[in-house]
Amino acid sequence: MIALCMFLVAGIFLGVWDILKKVALKDEEVISVLAAYSILSFVLVCYEMPHAVMISGGTICLLAVKSLIIYVGWNLMFLAIQKLPISVIIPFNTVTPLFSIILGIIVLGEMLKPMQWVGIVIMFVAYYFISKVGKFEVEHIFRNKYFYYMIIGSICNGISSLIDKIVIAQVTETLTAKGMAASLTSPIVQVWFLCFMMLFYGVTYLGRKYVKKEKLKLKWSWSILGMSVCIILADRIYFAGLNMPNTPISIAMPLRSVSIVVSVLIGGLIFKEPNLKKKLLCTAILILGIVLVFV
Repeated sequence: MIALCMFLVAGIFLGVWDILKKVALKDEEVISVLAAYSILSFVLVCYEMPHAVMISGGTICLLAVKSLIIYVGWNLMFLAIQKLPISVIIPFNTVTPLFSIILGIIVLGEMLKPMQWVGIVIMFVAYYFISKVGKFEVEHIFRNKYFYYMIIGSICNGISSLIDKIVIAQVTETLTAKGMAASLTSPIVQVWFLCFMMLFYGVTYLGRKYVKKEKLKLKWSWSILGMSVCIILADRIYFAGLNMPNTPISIAMPLRSVSIVVSVLIGGLIFKEPNLKKKLLCTAILILGIVLVFV
């Protein structure tokens, strides 16, 4: 029961994270927000670096690859969130688990049950209805480049999730061999990930500012601090729940999907977006599909 509550809390933090992204991106360049966000996030977790240096060079390189993939994905996803209504675009971010499943089948040889196929079909039906409801705000959404930015970003997240499975297994094995607690796995993965993200976005920001001579500036805002705190807490709580004994991992993703409801409902209210009742109904159908896929 404690683990289930932790998954729900992690999902709420992720939903707030999505809303704060939209707030932080208002009248700001995406790269400025991402650079400030990644720097601040690393500062908040850098105290874990003494533990992080204990893992192998190969695992660190794998984390660098994961970070590079997310670097590309976040650039595109943040642009999509900046340009499109949050209650329309955020539900499409749930294609991430679909790509994780597809990659799991291709790379890890995993097999799907009939009910999981039903869940995937239901998810696509929900996407269709969300696009219909959202057409009043985004004309021809399937022709909008920012929609595809979100999809590509979600694909990047799916690839990253596959790498996570490999990395977490390697880090846990290393910690066990050294007689250390497996609970350190999440902080170690997180600190290296944020370290590389800080480097990637920092170099990009400096290149655009001083080489391309773009008028950029790192701007402090409470929303960026909130983003950093929310993502760190969401990841820590989620992985702590997974590490608890007898945790039903199969329902972790459905419970974490409460983030979609938070983003659509609260975000829609904050930004005064229309048709929230219809969007919530579509979101409920989407979550049903996710439940069938993962339970």
